[in-house]
Amino acid sequence: EPTENFQEYLDQHIDRFQPADDVEMNLVEEMVAAAWRERRSAGLQTQLFNQEFDDLENSGDYLRHTLKTFNKLATSPAIALLQRYETRYHLTYHRSMATLLKLQKVRQAESPIPNEPKPQPDPDPIAPIPNEPEPPIPSPDPLPSPARSADTTPSPQPPTPVFPIPCLPRREAPTQPRPLAPGPRPLPSGPSLLTALKP
Repeated sequence: EPTENFQEYLDQHIDRFQPADDVEMNLVEEMVAAAWRERRSAGLQTQLFNQEFDDLENSGDYLRHTLKTFNKLATSPAIALLQRYETRYHLTYHRSMATLLKLQKVRQAESPIPNEPKPQPDPDPIAPIPNEPEPPIPSPDPLPSPARSADTTPSPQPPTPVFPIPCLPRREAPTQPRPLAPGPRPLPSGPSLLTALKP
């Protein structure tokens, strides 16, 4: 096998994953070796099939001849072994890639990102000039008292007239008590008032 093809395949993986140390580089090499062997296994299976296909007597029917070749290789231990190797190389490639991506994620989280702008501190608030007089604070207008009206000047009141109190002559108390009536007055004779009022 030409080593130039293997080195080119390795350089492509290095440019893609950018390993930062020997640990990450070992994982990249494991990936390349597993992928390279997986390709080799596929090539060997193709070569075995072509060889068996040529060795069998060709009946002129391509599909029938291919079926005879496949049936003969199905019982061969070489094909089963190559398929088992191919599966193992495939799993090794993806397991190494998953481990490499986890290591790179942890490394990027621990190290600061280069060329990242540093956060600038907040500017200080504008301080007042010491010699500048502060503007006067306007005082609030006093609220009008509800007891007072809009016009605060009291209106003049008319003078109260003064009337003289008449002096009545003083009545003297009687010296003798007033005689009481001797008895009830007699009722008037004739038809009574109730009778007169009847219709």
